[in-house]
Amino acid sequence: MADPFALGVAFEQAQDPDDRTRRGAWFTPAPVARLLVDRALAAWAGSRPPRVVLDPSVGGGAFLLAAHERLPDARLVGIDIDAGAVAVTREALARAGATDVALVHGDGLDPSSCPEEVDLVVGNPPFLSQLRAATTRGEDRRARLRGWYGEAAEGYVDEAGLFVLAVSRLLAPDGVAVLVVPEALLATESAGRVREEVSTHCAVDVVWRDTEGAFPGVPTCALQLRRQGPGWTGPPGSPGSGTASWASLLADDVPAVVDPVVGATRTVGDVATATADFREAYYLVAEHVREARPGHDDPRLTPVGLIDPAHHRWGAAAVRFAKQRWDRPVAVGLPPAFLAARLGTKLLVATQTKVLEALVDTEGDMLPTTPAITVRTDRPWHVGAALTSPLLTALAARRHAGAARTRTALKLSAAQVLALPLPADGPAWDDAADAFRAAHGASAVADRTQLLRRCGESMWSAFDLEADPVASGWWAQRLPRR
Repeated sequence: MADPFALGVAFEQAQDPDDRTRRGAWFTPAPVARLLVDRALAAWAGSRPPRVVLDPSVGGGAFLLAAHERLPDARLVGIDIDAGAVAVTREALARAGATDVALVHGDGLDPSSCPEEVDLVVGNPPFLSQLRAATTRGEDRRARLRGWYGEAAEGYVDEAGLFVLAVSRLLAPDGVAVLVVPEALLATESAGRVREEVSTHCAVDVVWRDTEGAFPGVPTCALQLRRQGPGWTGPPGSPGSGTASWASLLADDVPAVVDPVVGATRTVGDVATATADFREAYYLVAEHVREARPGHDDPRLTPVGLIDPAHHRWGAAAVRFAKQRWDRPVAVGLPPAFLAARLGTKLLVATQTKVLEALVDTEGDMLPTTPAITVRTDRPWHVGAALTSPLLTALAARRHAGAARTRTALKLSAAQVLALPLPADGPAWDDAADAFRAAHGASAVADRTQLLRRCGESMWSAFDLEADPVASGWWAQRLPRR
């Protein structure tokens, strides 16, 4: 008998790549499907084997085939919006000898397409980022999803997140789901309402991370849900117990640090404001970039690639912006109101970086671009010292792991920066601020690094904590060396 899994592989390879991207149609390799079915079964605690197995976005049928191998007597239910995928799955399951099969050509997010209760859910729902034009939902689609899932479907939530929410509602008591999702789903603000609802009735865990490139281009993991009984709240403060983020599930390589927010008297938001531009600003600035001329007084373009902790790399390093290479980029001819909102003394915070990277603009001529965050405060040296510390980098990594484009990077929104804790005033924080200010004037990398280390050590004391050598060493290894 021909390998039933091969039908899905052939079907995927026959698809137009652009159409696959638009639909998020990336099928799951057989070894991964088998592994994740096994993980789901390992979490099953029922007194009998699962009777109903669902894949709500069946694709080429890999998960249902793997489930049939492990559970030959289970009823297999599959849904897909692509009629071709449904036909391929039907043929593949027939070749595998499965007879108790119910396949539906429909929308797996439509509650009317799904059974009322399911023991086991396995699958790889489509990743449809709402920040990319090719996969953005139309108004009709947005309206339908709002009707089914309310506020959780608003904004930029990836449809993979809505599949997680839909599945959490379908699971029978003690039911288990394992779904492949983008890691960003565990941390991004856009999926916050999804996480909040799911956490009210499901325990959540990560049972696999794609380290072999099965799904290239997007950091990917397998999220496990276990349906809990009435009144369940889970351990206090844990993922899956009503917390706003599941990012800590991805932060197993980040040192565990004390979160001082409980005892802190304030956060960054109490002494500062923060803003970040949208893509529209990026495209506007791109039309006005030039190489600086001698004696110029134009704003210096400052993408995140030119921001290091306490160091502005403008003029010392080339940078790519708007698909071009620039040595000394400036912005010429931008509207005065646009510039007025972005220039002036400020603290710039880079994102998509290995540590929190803060830089004070004392001259007020740095023009940040997406996704840099602008922080306005009358205490830039103190706030910058806190943001640059090992403690807040480790804390941010544990709070927001998974949101960046790569696993080693941090990505915070302006609101998330404002939510980070600050210590009480005192000599230790003053010393950290002095070291952070001095680091801006250091001409040698070694000197700047030493001052940043001094800043970090003082911040432990500022938060009334013992210095954590593990966290400090982890942070120091991630500092830029250029």
